[in-house]
Amino acid sequence: MSFHAHRIQQILSEPCPSETEWLYGSYLVWVYFPVSAGEMISGIWVIRHLGGPASVAVYTTLGRSCIFRSYLRPEWRSGVTVQRLNGSSDGDVISFYYNDLRPQSSERDLRLAIVSKGLGRNDVPENPPWPKSEFPDELRAYGGQWFHSKATLQGVQSVDICRHRTKKYCLGILLHYKNRTREVLGQWRVDQVIETMTEDSVPHLIRFHRGYDMSTPYVREICFKQAADLQGWTTFRMHGHLVWWFNEEGGLIRHEA
Repeated sequence: MSFHAHRIQQILSEPCPSETEWLYGSYLVWVYFPVSAGEMISGIWVIRHLGGPASVAVYTTLGRSCIFRSYLRPEWRSGVTVQRLNGSSDGDVISFYYNDLRPQSSERDLRLAIVSKGLGRNDVPENPPWPKSEFPDELRAYGGQWFHSKATLQGVQSVDICRHRTKKYCLGILLHYKNRTREVLGQWRVDQVIETMTEDSVPHLIRFHRGYDMSTPYVREICFKQAADLQGWTTFRMHGHLVWWFNEEGGLIRHEA
């Protein structure tokens, strides 16, 4: 794995996902974690799984968290070791240092260091918050690694859509909230097609149309208008939580209370 951080005005800066895939192969999954104005990273963990590569989890001053790896089922977490690099008494994280993704698999060991303020105190849990969503039975049949993303539907001001540039299906969505925070469901890639919703078009429902490619589910279409449900469409009101399971190209959406 590797990291890339940018400011909002530098969103099109290097590295471009397409160029990175050209160098390292197309079987990469992009996990995007937007940090809002005034929000700081306060917790950092390195997660090691026996027989697998290391990954990283982050926790912010708004209580948001993200684990930059595929979903790990509860029965598989017993073999995990967790090392916390920044905790409650360390203050906010102000700098990251890490090695870039390298072409050879033998050179892809993660190296990570951080610098903290050392001032103040944040409420950081001892271990990273693992996703509590139940892994869908439907995805067990497909095998492979699936990533988990979850966000509340309450207080959504607008929704942007990320579409695959050539196949046009939906890779993910970016939720903008009335309190000026943001969350991403699925993948978010600036090198693909981005459709922006104006902030005066507050969605009251969200509809998804499911498709299949070689038996793998994906999100074919998204809309925000009321209509009679046709085959393949699912409608959710803007309450509760939306869970988006995804891998390189597939996607499956579930609704939770």
